[in-house]
Amino acid sequence: MNAAILYEGIAAGRPAGWSLEKILIGKPLIAAAGALLAVLWISGDPGPLRIALGICLVLLRFFVPDLLIYSWGRNGRN
Repeated sequence: MNAAILYEGIAAGRPAGWSLEKILIGKPLIAAAGALLAVLWISGDPGPLRIALGICLVLLRFFVPDLLIYSWGRNGRN
C-alpha cells in the first residue's frame, strides 16, 4: 500500500517537501479534524441524520486525499 501511494505521488508530481511519511501522517490528522468538527456539529442537535452525515464527513476526509493523489497520478501519466 505504501509503495502504491508513493508511486501515485511521484506520478502526480507531488511537491518536493511532501514525503511519504508526511502524506501518511496527514491523512489521519485530516480525518481527526473532521471527526472533531462532526462531534461539535452533532452535539448541537443530535439526530440520526446528523450522525450519518458526520460519519460520512470523517470517511470523506480520510479517503479524498488518496483519490486526489490517484487522480493527479493518472493525469500526470497521460
